[in-house]
Amino acid sequence: HSFQRAVAIHSTDYTLVQGNVGFDIVGHMFFVETGMERFNVLEGNLGVGAIPLLSGMLESDQEPAGFWTAAMNNVWRDNVAVTGSDGWYFQLPGTPISHSIDVYKDTICPVGDRIGEWSRNRCHHTTGTCIRVYLTWKPTKDPCNELSGENPQILFNTTCWGVGNNCFSALKMGSIHNHHMTAIEGFGGPDWTAIKFHRTDSFSGGKWPTDYVGIPHIKDSVFVGILPENEQAFTSEKWKGVSIEMVQDEQFIIADSTWMNYRRVPIFMDCAACWAKPKWRGGAFTYRFSGLNFINSTKRIFVHKKGIFWDIDGTLTGTPDSYTTWADKHNLNITACKVTEGAANVTISDMWSPLPLKFFHSSGGVDMTDSIFHILQGDALIHSRRDYAFITCTTPVRKFEIAYPEPESVYLRQMNITNLDTGLTHVYEFEDKEIFGWSFPVVANSRIEVRPNLPGLDLSEAAIRYAFSDLLALKEADALRAASIPEPEWFQLVVASWSKWNHYKLTYPDYEMVGTRRGPLAAAAAKSSAKLKPYLTDPTQLATSPSTLQSMTHGMIDEEHWAVVFKFPLPSDALSWNQEPLCARFEARRCADEGCTLGLGDEIPDNWTNPISWSDFFASDLGLEDDIGDVVRVRRLATAWDGLSLSIPADTWVVFDVSEPVALKNLTIFGKLSFDDSADRTLEADSITVWGLLEIGSELEPFGASTGSKARVRLRGSVLDTETYVYIEEETLHNKVIAVPGRLETYGAPLTSTWLRLNGSLDVGATSACVMQDSSGTVDWPAGSEVAIAPTEFDDPAGHVERRILTANAAWNSSRSCWLLEWSEGLARTHYSGEFEVGNGRTVALRSVIARIDRSVVFESVSVDGSNYYG
Repeated sequence: HSFQRAVAIHSTDYTLVQGNVGFDIVGHMFFVETGMERFNVLEGNLGVGAIPLLSGMLESDQEPAGFWTAAMNNVWRDNVAVTGSDGWYFQLPGTPISHSIDVYKDTICPVGDRIGEWSRNRCHHTTGTCIRVYLTWKPTKDPCNELSGENPQILFNTTCWGVGNNCFSALKMGSIHNHHMTAIEGFGGPDWTAIKFHRTDSFSGGKWPTDYVGIPHIKDSVFVGILPENEQAFTSEKWKGVSIEMVQDEQFIIADSTWMNYRRVPIFMDCAACWAKPKWRGGAFTYRFSGLNFINSTKRIFVHKKGIFWDIDGTLTGTPDSYTTWADKHNLNITACKVTEGAANVTISDMWSPLPLKFFHSSGGVDMTDSIFHILQGDALIHSRRDYAFITCTTPVRKFEIAYPEPESVYLRQMNITNLDTGLTHVYEFEDKEIFGWSFPVVANSRIEVRPNLPGLDLSEAAIRYAFSDLLALKEADALRAASIPEPEWFQLVVASWSKWNHYKLTYPDYEMVGTRRGPLAAAAAKSSAKLKPYLTDPTQLATSPSTLQSMTHGMIDEEHWAVVFKFPLPSDALSWNQEPLCARFEARRCADEGCTLGLGDEIPDNWTNPISWSDFFASDLGLEDDIGDVVRVRRLATAWDGLSLSIPADTWVVFDVSEPVALKNLTIFGKLSFDDSADRTLEADSITVWGLLEIGSELEPFGASTGSKARVRLRGSVLDTETYVYIEEETLHNKVIAVPGRLETYGAPLTSTWLRLNGSLDVGATSACVMQDSSGTVDWPAGSEVAIAPTEFDDPAGHVERRILTANAAWNSSRSCWLLEWSEGLARTHYSGEFEVGNGRTVALRSVIARIDRSVVFESVSVDGSNYYG
């Protein structure tokens, strides 16, 4: 008996702890304390009846373990934990828990360390878990350098009997493998569970080496649900959710293992905790199986979140080299896939029914059917949406991802996924964590169309990726070893839209997709090297024979459908697998690369006041008759625009030459609108949308530079006037805006100085100011210029801004040694300019500024009646 610990090893190496019994101990029993302990041997020890320590010491002492360690690099052999909470509790710090942490922080890193040895350790009837990794164990070749490469660790011959929770449990783990494990009558949680592989950047941004070695994570193991001698006494068909709860990631492997007497407890469940909000992930991960044996264990597969079960040798599903997942409707009626009905005599829920969120991650009740698939019956969304059916395909099933979409209106929207060969559609939910988009299984060699599940809403931009690249790289490597050609596969994505588009840009690869797989350094490299893939101008092959095209070939099938092809094997000029060669980002473009002003060239433009050409488009709106004379027509056109919504076609160039102000409701420019600067021009509208070009002046001939004319574009409109709202790619921009998906180019008369500091303070009543500019400089501010003087007082600074019109040209004043600005109306406020001493011979200048605010080109917001002040 002890009130605290049986044996504690503290900052000690090469200790032998052998053949000891800890009994009736408060807190953790055998305790390896700081993370600095290495090369110790714990062998043949027994821990029995650990007692919770309810206050003091570690929080985990409230659920005491037989063996607790902060250091992995020790030998654990033939030890036994009985009763108590957990058998082994691994709580591994990044650096040792030591007063000498600065000495060891770069040389001893327990969370990345290897295990000295693990063999023949056992847990009997503990209330918790036998091996509990809390939170992370990520062994690397250099424990203190996570980029040094994975260092696979195998735990041999663990035995768990009657444990209350798990035989093995980890929140985040690296390359950890359980071989020759025996789990018997675990009546609590899963026998084996882990949430995440913690492997990002583990190999300098390259592939994970263990994926090619192919070390199974569970191998040569036996799991017994009920011992034969207990079968008659224990009659339950399903006493826990699942036996193996697989990680939220790719490349999880199970081989050469047996499950006995699990009755209708599901054996394998994909994507652990993927429906739980704190650990939410999109799913559709691929898991590998071979050499399995099932005895009196009916339910082998529980598809939890789009999981893809790759049966290498047929011991899981009966079909070798097959892929099994949910029977999503877009994957039905495909020759290479067979459908298995998961349940009989079940009412199929309508796929548009409300989402019963409480059923998302429930393991449900007992499924009494003879199918190998465990289903959630009734209104459980994840299976009712699939008509309680599953597919097993001899053609690969791959994960497809659509991520980081635009416009914002598609966020949280469902996505319609339609198979173009069968016409069947499935609806997927938006995943707001992990990829921020949609992920779903697709059958290779198929054509899929996607469209947001809301009429009128388009997906105009997104990152896309076909398959988990390492699986295809593995397929390529296997073929190379066999001196054969890998089996080809292809996939075509078609993006359908309601709007008409000129073309799509395809950036290859997408750096964000690269970053999610390879880390930030790889993402930065991909961003700097990404290129645009040229698009096909002839859509024939995209529409009729996509399988004949090279990977990343793309183009418009028609104005409302864009397509891209993914192909394996990769072409010779493709990116390497490390660069994610099957991902890209598309962006819909309304106009050609040359711009929206198509075919205008050097043609003679139409004048706004021309009654013969472009204005004829609107004559009927103005109530004009064809026989009205030109003079009358011009006068009517110049004064009767108020309230009209006008559009300039893509093949039209109009020069705005109206001398008096023109007030529109809305103006849409598909072609080109330019301003004539022979006189002042004022154009007013609630909103202006520019798909083409709005041009005021040019770089060679700035507006008003030679004529002194001014151009004003004035925006008005009330936020409550929804009829004039501007919608760009389904984004609501409200009104009182200039929306420019095309080009807006303005060049005003140049100014030498736009603002200057005061040389001295200005008092109330001042009608002139000295500004700071030496005599060799120039202040080209002529009489008539409008200036604004910035406030310097604390109270009501907005009300202290004062605007004045200069009454004389700025001139150098020799007596005051400054440039002098003059106006007629005295100032109403004081404006400070001076310097303060702040000590040590230093000063700080605090000076108001005076700015020239008149321009030859002005965009301004106006309030017509007081209701439209915003904007």
